Amino acid sequence: MTHPGNTDRRMGRIVTGVLLVAIGGMWLVEAYTDVDVSWGVILPAALILVGLALVLGSSSGRHGGLISFGVVLTILVLLSAAIEVIAEVPLAGGIGERNEAPTEAATEYRWGVGKMVIDLTGTTEFPEVIEVSLVMGELVVVVPEGAVVEVRGTAGIGDVLVLGRSSAGFSPEVVETPPNPEFKIDARIVIGKVEVRTG
Repeated sequence: MTHPGNTDRRMGRIVTGVLLVAIGGMWLVEAYTDVDVSWGVILPAALILVGLALVLGSSSGRHGGLISFGVVLTILVLLSAAIEVIAEVPLAGGIGERNEAPTEAATEYRWGVGKMVIDLTGTTEFPEVIEVSLVMGELVVVVPEGAVVEVRGTAGIGDVLVLGRSSAGFSPEVVETPPNPEFKIDARIVIGKVEVRTG
């Protein structure tokens, strides 16, 4: 006779293994193709997998561990539905600290976990829109003193500080829309701090 606890652990290992394979596959897709895989896809897919495992294993044990995992995933799915930025920030990027001081700005800068600083004070050429994103950590964008810049700073959970204005908590956002901007900055983070300042 199989002990319910053993069944629970075995089912938990299967679900965890499938999730790791799926997330790894999504990272590979994003790394080697032009397809962006967002948290808004991964979280509901993981919740569906846990639900299927509970249905299929309902007659073999109580599966308390899976139920707890499902509750956590449900909360995360609800948060990701309420916080649009989580679904918008791509998974791609490295870990650690990244510093950029371009003379010609790119249209997009991404990083994974850590701190990213984009210093535009020495930049002479700007695209119409610069998109900057970080999954977790601290994101800092320094714009030239006196530049007329339209800025949108958003976070899933954390702090947003844009040219002296701030917002914090769940889904904070600060938008600066001056007339006739020279260029636009869209700065996003899932968890952490976004700061856009002059330098």
